[in-house]
Amino acid sequence: VKKSRFHLNLVGLGKTPMDSDLEWKLLLENTDMTAFNFGFVPTSMKVFLYEIGQLADANITRAHQFRSDLGRFIGVDDLGEMVKINAAHKSISQAAQERMISICDEEHNHLREVLMTNARDVSRWVKLFFLDS
Repeated sequence: VKKSRFHLNLVGLGKTPMDSDLEWKLLLENTDMTAFNFGFVPTSMKVFLYEIGQLADANITRAHQFRSDLGRFIGVDDLGEMVKINAAHKSISQAAQERMISICDEEHNHLREVLMTNARDVSRWVKLFFLDS
């Protein structure tokens, strides 16, 4: 559940003003304060965020756009091909398989509710504060 509140890590990049009650509410609501330990240092440095799956996107158009965007960000004209990462062939241990759940099962309603609340908070914070920073 803690990992679903990944915007707490993004705050540490110092890109948002942290001067509104709404921003603090979206960060602190439903947060275990013992895990909320970051230093806030505002910065004007640019940040390029990507999801690791973008490195091996099979969609040629999106892959080209990603390479182009990343290259422009770091000031390189041609990045060449990305290293292909294929997690589909990675085997899952028996112990890990036994810990897996189906989040849609009724017994996990409370967990699903918590995760959806976190997702809404993260989405609002990213849209309202992070994207324009």
